[in-house]
Parts: sequence; C-alpha cells; structure tokens
Amino acid sequence: MLIGLQLAACVFLLLQLALLVLWSHDVVSRTRASLPLAALNVIVATQLVVLSWLEDGRSIRPSSMLSSYLAVTVILDIAQARTLWLRRLKTPIAAVFTATVAVKAVMLLLESRNKARYLKQAHTDLPPEATSGIINRSFLWWLNDLFRRGLHTDLTPDDLYPLDDELASGPLSTKIQQAWSQRRKPERRFEFPLAAWRAMRWHTLSAIIPRLFLIAFTFAQPFLISRVLNLLSEPDSQPARNVGYSLILAAAFIYMGLTLSTLYYNHSVYRFMTMFRGASVALIFNHMLTLPLGEYDDSAVVTLMSTDVDRIVLCLISLNEIWARVIEVAVGIVLLARQLGWVCLVPLFVVFGKFSRTGWTSNPTLTMQCPFSEARKSRGPLARAKGFG
Repeated sequence: MLIGLQLAACVFLLLQLALLVLWSHDVVSRTRASLPLAALNVIVATQLVVLSWLEDGRSIRPSSMLSSYLAVTVILDIAQARTLWLRRLKTPIAAVFTATVAVKAVMLLLESRNKARYLKQAHTDLPPEATSGIINRSFLWWLNDLFRRGLHTDLTPDDLYPLDDELASGPLSTKIQQAWSQRRKPERRFEFPLAAWRAMRWHTLSAIIPRLFLIAFTFAQPFLISRVLNLLSEPDSQPARNVGYSLILAAAFIYMGLTLSTLYYNHSVYRFMTMFRGASVALIFNHMLTLPLGEYDDSAVVTLMSTDVDRIVLCLISLNEIWARVIEVAVGIVLLARQLGWVCLVPLFVVFGKFSRTGWTSNPTLTMQCPFSEARKSRGPLARAKGFG
C-alpha cells in the first residue's frame, strides 16, 4: 500500500506541475487566481508526497489529515472540472485537471484501506477501529466483519474485538488516582467532578467540535429550504437549472454533514461515558481497599459502584447538551428576529415557563430519591441474609 500511495502522490505532483505550466502559457483563459492557485497546488502536492511517506510508515492507522483533505477536495474538484470542460479551453487544462481528480480518488482509495495486514507483530492484536482510517470510522465499516459473523453464527465474547487501550480500566484507574491525590483537603463539594475533569479533560472536550458542526448543519437547513422555495418561483432557464444542480449538491452536503457530525458527537459522548464509568468504579474500589475492615457497610460501596455511578453517567448526556442548547436557542432567536421581529421573544417565554414547570415538578422526585437510595443500600445485607439463611 505504501508503494502504491507514494507512486500516486508522485504522479499527482507531476500533473500539478503540468497544470502550472499550462496556466502560465494560457494568458487568455486564466483569471487572476488561476496561476497563484496552480502554484499553491504544486506546494500542496509536494507536501502530500512527504506526508504520505511519514504517516504511512510511522502510524498504525491511515492519515486522518490526508484522507480528509483528499475526500473534501475530490468533491470540490469535480465541480471545478465540470466548469473547465464547459469553458471549452484551447489548451488541455481541463483534461489534465480531470486526471488530477482521478489520481486524488485513487490516493483516497489507497489511503482509506485498513493497515492491519501491514503492521508489525507487536501491533497485530489491535482492534479494527484503531487501524482504520477516518473514512472507515465515519461510516462504521470496521464493524461489518462483526455483523457478518453474527449473521451466520452466534456471537460469543471471544468473537468481540479487543478493547481499545484508552477504554481499559487499568490506565483510567491510574489517571483518576493521580487526579484524586491532587485534590484539596478538606474536600469541596464538587471535588470528584474536578478530579474527573483533570483526568479526562481532553476526552470531555472531544465532543465540542462535532457538536458545533451539528449545530451549523442543523441551521443550514432553513437557508436551503428558503433558497429552494425561491428557485421554484423563478421561471425555467439554464441559470436556474444550474442553481438547482448546486442546491442538490448542497442538500447532499448538509445531510451528509448532519449524519457524520451526529455520529462523531454520539461516539465521543458515549466513549467518555464509558471511560467515566470505568474510572469511577476503579476509584471507589481502590478507596474501599484502604478503609479499615468493618468501618463501612459493604452494600453502600456496591451501591456507589452500580446505581449511583450509572445515574451520574446518564446525566453526562444532558450535561453535554446544556451548552449546545443555549447556542441553538440564541441562534434560533436571531434567525426568527430577522423574519418576525419582536414576535421572536414568544418562544423564550414558552421555554422559561416550561423550565420553571419542570423544576417545580422535579422537587418531589428529588425528595423521594434519597429514601430510594437508602433502601437500595439496606437491601444488600437483607438479600445476603435470606440467601445464606
């Protein structure tokens, strides 16, 4: 794979040099940006040769930067190639540019392949997700082999992929123990969340970027629908049809962006939830081992390691949505203000009314949760007494 990718990158560099020469001689057809863009593409092609050699020889997975660049530019270059063919240039610029698009597609195909078969013996036990590229992970194609096996036979725990090292409880236990040892004494009210933040801050922040993209693609839909409705009211003409084709591509881009941003956001959130659960249980268990024998009831520790941790983990989804919903409400109000004026404030009153009503109805629930948790703690000794009696 490395040789094929290097060869394709070298061919791409030669084609970009050819385009630079062709644009420098075609004074009539080129624009002010044609020659600088061609020179910039030569620099990019040179960097692709170096990057493909460095990444593929030193990384267990395909280059995310290279795959993202190739995937985005292939889509954009297809539209530019169509424009060049429609201009009917006298020089073979359109043909050479189309060849560069084809070489980019080949490079993307080579770069997206799984690298498991090319790894050394020390890395052969890695899960497929760790050795898959960004395209493979974006469409979850690395799970297809597991689904195929489950279709023909019953899956067992041995059929599942190895656990990612970042999700393993051993490293998480070390990180949370180090963060907990740095806590302030006497402990403050939110000492444990602060320790979890110090131990897993980057995994907590990993959901921000895909959530921002999800907000952007969500609010792009009204603009798309508005432009489509305006186009339907215009008379039929060739420029209108070209705009229609562009809107089709825009719709595909928006809804593909919605799909991918939702996938990456949920993946980041649930990955962090899994890590938080593993780190919390490990911290509670390690702290229990340091307590004097018989000082505390074992059932309380079991409750903390099961029910209480699970309730905290479920709250992490809502915690990640708070800041995103605030941004969505602010952007939505601004867009409504452009269309409706002061009437845009009406949804705010509805939201605040619903929020106050929810807080009023949740107070009895919170009051009853404390006896419920105490009953769960006392259920452990009673169950053991009945079981051994």
